[in-house]
Parts: sequence; structure tokens; C-alpha cells
Amino acid sequence: MSALAVQITQVSSSWLAAEERWEVLLELRFTNSGPAVFELDKATACAGGRLENSVLQVMGPEGEVSYRGMMKKRAHPGPEGFHRVAPGASVEVCLDVGQGYSFPAGGGVFTLRFDHFNHFSKDAQQLVSEPLTLNLTR
Repeated sequence: MSALAVQITQVSSSWLAAEERWEVLLELRFTNSGPAVFELDKATACAGGRLENSVLQVMGPEGEVSYRGMMKKRAHPGPEGFHRVAPGASVEVCLDVGQGYSFPAGGGVFTLRFDHFNHFSKDAQQLVSEPLTLNLTR
């Protein structure tokens, strides 16, 4: 069976007063711990640092933080729509999740978990990370 580990790491966070939102930079790392090449859907992996669906579960002081970004309905992306992750290899991406999730202006302590289905792939399965706790303060 194919196995892909997902890890979230906080890079930085800051309040963008001009945009009235939090910039929350995270690194997502997808590591193939299995014996065969893993087909990772590029949209699921947020290729190019783009959020095209709600891929995170975000909980804060007031409950779930809503996703307000793009919800892209797609057809099968074809062969070019996948990262082919060799055994032991990783795919990494840095993205600003503040562009897609409505973190409150007052900040607070939040728990994030990657939780999304790897669509269209021969390795179609739910990908879930360990939680990451972050504290947004101005």
C-alpha cells in the first residue's frame, strides 16, 4: 500500500493592516514513506503555493475558522496534474493560508491539521497530518 506522510510547519505570521488580514505562511511537506511511487494530486498539494480547496481543518478560540478561498471543481487533470513522489522523496510547498482562511483580526491560538482527499490518483486516499498549534499576536 502507498503511504504519504503530511507535515505542516509554521514559517511566519503577521497582521497585514492594509489588507485587514493575517498572513500565515506554512510549509507543507508530503513525504513518500512507501515502497512505490505515490501519485500526489497537485491541487491537493497546493502546487505553486495556491489554495484551490479547503485542505485544512482550522480550529480557534471561537470554533472552526471558515475557509473563504477558491473552491475549484475540476475534471481529471491528466498526467501533468500529479507529482510523482518516489519512495523516500518529498514535495514541499510554502503557502499563505491567511488568503483562504478567515483568521480573526484579534488573533489567538489556533490548531491546524491538513485533511484532504488525494483526488483522481491511483493513490486516492485521505491525507491527514498531525496538528500544528500556532499563536497569532499583533
